[in-house]
Amino acid sequence: MSSEINSIPNYDLLIKYGYYPQLWTDEPTFKTLKEEENYKTKFYKVIKNHGLEEHADTLWHLTVALHEKTIININKEYSAEPARPLRPSEEYKLLHDHKSFLKQTNARELASLLLLFQNTSAQSSTNIKVSSSAGTMQINSKQIFDWLYMIIKEKLELDNFPIGILGEDLYELIQPDSNPSSKFEIVPQSKLKEIVNTKILTLGQVKTIHLTAFLRLIYMFLISETQLTPKEGVKYANKPLIAVYDIAAVFKWFKVKPIAPSSENKIPNDSQNLKAKLIRVHFTNFDKKFSR
Repeated sequence: MSSEINSIPNYDLLIKYGYYPQLWTDEPTFKTLKEEENYKTKFYKVIKNHGLEEHADTLWHLTVALHEKTIININKEYSAEPARPLRPSEEYKLLHDHKSFLKQTNARELASLLLLFQNTSAQSSTNIKVSSSAGTMQINSKQIFDWLYMIIKEKLELDNFPIGILGEDLYELIQPDSNPSSKFEIVPQSKLKEIVNTKILTLGQVKTIHLTAFLRLIYMFLISETQLTPKEGVKYANKPLIAVYDIAAVFKWFKVKPIAPSSENKIPNDSQNLKAKLIRVHFTNFDKKFSR
């Protein structure tokens, strides 16, 4: 199938849309040449179905190269299971993102604890509840309560907090101190409250953002460089949206049940409209969050 299309990549367009040779990694996208050929056959079939043969190799290079840069396996919003085994670089990136999420969560929880310590007066009664798989207990001693605060405060002020717990997020909780006996001091309560109220994106949400931004780039290519130009005033037109969906489906960037015409009304284009709707929802949500 792939040999039936003879197009040459347009390198000016590739560079315009973010393709550079350094985007390629030493680790190939595909395990074998046969796997690459299988993907290419499916990809070119989509290209032919949408009348994009002239841009086949340009889109192939752009899609695969930017996939390496921006897409980490699969959009978790649709499936927690990967479409294929993760490569080492992907496992590292996923691990890195997961650890970053955990450190941000730890910083927020520690900020909440610091606010609790600081806003508890000397006369207040206190208790600490501790739960684990072994059971639950409650500490009512004010002395232990104060002692725990002192330990955490000292560790933060001396920049001696375990790096594995907070990482660089440690420096959201402390600031340079003029007191020579300590390197840092805990940030004001206003900053602690800001940390507590900051929304932390989960790994799944981060992956959704990356996937949507990537698909929008393909959409912009289609409406700007091919015949799939929408009518004036139409931001997200069905034809290029459907093409984006079909390209994404080739690479299994998300998993959904096969879209088929509705059993209630056998409209031939119903399945195509559902494809367009799915991508349009992603783009519209992305615009609401990031467009100014």
